Amino acid sequence: MAFEKFNIFTSDRLLAVHDFSAHTLKAFLATTVADPAADAVRADLTEIANGNGYTTGGVALTNLSYVNTGGTILFTCDPITFTASGGTMASFRSMCIYNDTTSAKTDPLIFCENFDVGISLASGEFITRTPNASTGIFQMS
Repeated sequence: MAFEKFNIFTSDRLLAVHDFSAHTLKAFLATTVADPAADAVRADLTEIANGNGYTTGGVALTNLSYVNTGGTILFTCDPITFTASGGTMASFRSMCIYNDTTSAKTDPLIFCENFDVGISLASGEFITRTPNASTGIFQMS
């Protein structure tokens, strides 16, 4: 899994926008390629249409884990999966992670994975992203 940090995430961390022990983080699918230098909130991207297995807002990350080893924090979670059902899921070009519960701003972006081409999932097909055991979704020191 190769997630890239949105630039805004650095300042959001310093401004205490995120509480990783209490907030709900979600992954959603966008029709466009995310721009980590310019995009700041979920509304900056065009989310794929609701239906055929996709729910607007995406899926919640589960079993979030934060391990501190020698002053470096490793953030990881269970695999992130989207499965088409009842028809073909709308085509997407990126998967992005955002904070769904902060009151500091609406749906601030954290990380994204851009794909080289648009991906469409036929009914029964799925895409899964599993955090790397040694690098997780991100590290912070």
